[in-house]
Amino acid sequence: MRRILSPATILLTLVCLTHSASTARAEIVLEARQWSPSLSGEIRIDGSNLIDTIDLTEDLALQDDDAFGGRLLIRPSRRTLIRLGWVPLTLSGERVVTRTINFLGRDFNISSLVQSNLDLEYGRLGFAWQVLSADDGKYRIGPLIEAKGFRGEATLSAPDLPVPASETADFETAFASAGLIMDLEPSERFHVFAEGTILIDDSQGDLVDVEAGVRFFPTKLLAIVAGYRRLEIDAEDGTDLLVMNLEGVFFGASLHF
Repeated sequence: MRRILSPATILLTLVCLTHSASTARAEIVLEARQWSPSLSGEIRIDGSNLIDTIDLTEDLALQDDDAFGGRLLIRPSRRTLIRLGWVPLTLSGERVVTRTINFLGRDFNISSLVQSNLDLEYGRLGFAWQVLSADDGKYRIGPLIEAKGFRGEATLSAPDLPVPASETADFETAFASAGLIMDLEPSERFHVFAEGTILIDDSQGDLVDVEAGVRFFPTKLLAIVAGYRRLEIDAEDGTDLLVMNLEGVFFGASLHF
């Protein structure tokens, strides 16, 4: 699965970043998070005209796992935001399969012990302009534009067969998304935030990324972060398919300079 951002999207992103960076004063935020999502989804990767849709949890018993990610935020002004984010996710499972499944043209027969591993990396670069604000900027909302990308590797292996079998598929995709981002700052120590984005071009598939949470500032430089996030992926390229739903709570901390 490979898609490339259009030149227009790249140009728009660069124009936004250049405009915002011209502002004189900026706040810099470094944030680390632990996200604990539950998983559901399907994958289909065709290697030889043999197509099989594999359920990630029912067929492969992939287990939920924590994801540790980071973010760099730059606020050139109170209403503008440049953000770089990255989340890696590793899922693994082991199951004696109850049906024959095909992956990359290889059959993993019923009653075989199948070990599976799915590694994902999700990165994004975004620009927000919270054009609507009230109470001297304590309440802000506005559009969010992001360039997002996925890289992944899926491996299925059957180590107990007379001739052990293993197949690995790599995939990557990039796209543009848009949505809204909101910040509420009722006090210096307590902030509320929420955001949501979807794909600009739905011919590339569907992606919904929404989150909401709070930041508590025990000091001016340090904040404790907590919230809930849902990520829905539905990407299809020819006969290849990746559908994933990930949702759960996150916790973290951020440093504000």
